[in-house]
Amino acid sequence: MELLTIKEVMDMFHLTKRKTIDNWLYSGTLPRSLTVRIGRHVFFIKDKLEDFLKTVNEEQAANT
Repeated sequence: MELLTIKEVMDMFHLTKRKTIDNWLYSGTLPRSLTVRIGRHVFFIKDKLEDFLKTVNEEQAANT
């Protein structure tokens, strides 16, 4: 299981502010089930994140 830091996820989405990731997690845009907390640090589970993004892309393609 490979873990991604918040910074790595920000780079993946070309974001400059961590607050955007925090807002996405709070609003449910990114499900918390994609994350794991170790101490005070939050990491994303790479496989789950990639599967989620693939599913979202497929749903959007089907709706167009």
